[in-house]
Amino acid sequence: GMGVGAPTAPALIAGVDADSLGDVTALSPQQLFALCRDQHGCRALQRVVDDGGDATHAHLLHALLSHFVMLMRDPFANYLCQKLIERCDDAQRQLVLRAVAPHLADIATDAHGTRAVQKLVAHVRTADDVALVRAALQHSVLALVRDSNANHVIQRCLSCLAPDDCAFIYRAVCTPSTSLLAIATHRHGCCVLQRCIDSAVSEQRSELIAAVLAHALPLVQDAYGNYVVQYVLDLRMPALIDDVAAALRTHIAVLSVQKFSSNVVEKLLRAAAPHTRAVLLAELMDADTLVRLLQDPYGNYVVQTALAVSNAQQRADLIAALQPHLETLRNTPYAKRVFAKCRLVVDGAHVTDNALPHALGSLGDGGGGGGGGGGG
Repeated sequence: GMGVGAPTAPALIAGVDADSLGDVTALSPQQLFALCRDQHGCRALQRVVDDGGDATHAHLLHALLSHFVMLMRDPFANYLCQKLIERCDDAQRQLVLRAVAPHLADIATDAHGTRAVQKLVAHVRTADDVALVRAALQHSVLALVRDSNANHVIQRCLSCLAPDDCAFIYRAVCTPSTSLLAIATHRHGCCVLQRCIDSAVSEQRSELIAAVLAHALPLVQDAYGNYVVQYVLDLRMPALIDDVAAALRTHIAVLSVQKFSSNVVEKLLRAAAPHTRAVLLAELMDADTLVRLLQDPYGNYVVQTALAVSNAQQRADLIAALQPHLETLRNTPYAKRVFAKCRLVVDGAHVTDNALPHALGSLGDGGGGGGGGGGG
């Protein structure tokens, strides 16, 4: 091997020393192409763009433009592409978009390409830019939304483009109505759908929410779809909360013993207006239902929440429904915990309500049980 002290000659890339590039306008497109695909060379070129003027930027852009489709996906060159995109004027950006538009959807699915496409979308300025991006992506929206890399490009469109310019995304997500179910129950799709509801305005927003409500029953039972329905509840709009309740009516008991939907039932019980909450609680008042819920790993949290949010009369009705079943329940692990948390004292064959009204607010959110309190 070489001696420890031996000087190492600079590694040349296409005959160029990346440490002393000098005037890059003197380099050929071939040399620049080789440099930007090398980690060291690409860093040097990024510094050149940062420090150089418009002429340097223009030279690099035009030298590399015909290779942009490939370079945007390159683990190193994509960073230079992003730097060049940031400094484009309107005419230059049109050139880039025209060069890559036929491949934009494909580049978006690449782990490196997605970052360069997101940068391009973030710098869209003119109506012509928007038209090119829309034309490039609109026929692949459903596939892109479900792709682990490309979904971020769709999310960047939603955050950077005007709502009207995102209409092609809203439309793809909503029609036919089967696409909404496919997207909302997908790990990436459920996030994109929430961003759609965020960014849409007026009738487009109403259509998205109506589509979610139309599928609320299957969605709340799904590992990802339940978050979309919870998101609609979190908008804190009384009419929408009532709509979710209406969509789940007659199913509350069965939804209370399923992992994902039980969280939605709890949130709904807390968010609902008194008249809506009364209708939901009525579905749980049946003694057989209560006994089944109290012995269920998910249902017991729903009963806790029901006791916490009910008014005095509803609480008394719930407790009365439990009375005949105390012998069955008193030694089941979940029921014991619910009684303790809800300050219900089991004495012989009787349950006494020991909760003061002001104590009800301290129960917090159910959903999986909280940790223990700190010692004093």
